[in-house]
Amino acid sequence: MSGSSAKRFIFSMGHDIGKIRPVNEDAIFAFTSQVMRFDSIVPIGLFIIADGMGGHANGEKASAAAITEFTTEFFSAIYPKIMNGKKSAEDFADSFQAAIERTNTAVHRKIPNSGTTFSALFLIGSQYLVLHIGDSRVYRLPAESEPELLTKDHTLVQMMIDLGEISEEEGKSHPRRNVILKSVGYDSAVSPDVFSGEFLPGDRFLLCCDGVWSVVGREPLNEILTSDTTIREQAEKIVRTANENGGPDNISCVLVQTE
Repeated sequence: MSGSSAKRFIFSMGHDIGKIRPVNEDAIFAFTSQVMRFDSIVPIGLFIIADGMGGHANGEKASAAAITEFTTEFFSAIYPKIMNGKKSAEDFADSFQAAIERTNTAVHRKIPNSGTTFSALFLIGSQYLVLHIGDSRVYRLPAESEPELLTKDHTLVQMMIDLGEISEEEGKSHPRRNVILKSVGYDSAVSPDVFSGEFLPGDRFLLCCDGVWSVVGREPLNEILTSDTTIREQAEKIVRTANENGGPDNISCVLVQTE
């Protein structure tokens, strides 16, 4: 574990229905706390973005239910382990896997034929754990370098890019760019990406839906995230820029600052 640990996490949310969609199918969750014991402070954070799939029934219900089910599992099965002294992000990988499996089962049963992306960022001390399904994204924003995309889209277009069938530039306008290969709730089983790593105090993280990253664009997004402004101003600017670019989808993001 890194010798330098953050003392607290602060966050700012940005969200808007956009200019075309009749309902907002996104759901966001953010939670932070601090545990002080043996004269040391351990900061904890959980941040989630879920984007209901517009091509399926009840996307907004699926995203809301997924966050409700998962956070219920988090506070009943995972948070007590933190209170009992576990401090390594790797210690929680199996618990997060089990939580999303139970979440998927519940959404699949309660809201059939629906689906949602689901990207969760768990922070503890100087470590992060990411659980990811779909095409919402999690970025790490190191204090001294360019933003780093931590997640990989579970989409048909990304698979075609990986196979060398199309270029990344061609993928931006591909007619099937919205086809998602993995989601929570649509199938009876779920297979998320779960991985962990370390960060330094001062690093930031961004969670966002495709209504942000595919609309704002890489360079404008990087410019916003590296500007000398607060995370609240940056979140507001992200939403404003997505709407200025047509707002074709729901717009949601969470910016997290580690201190």
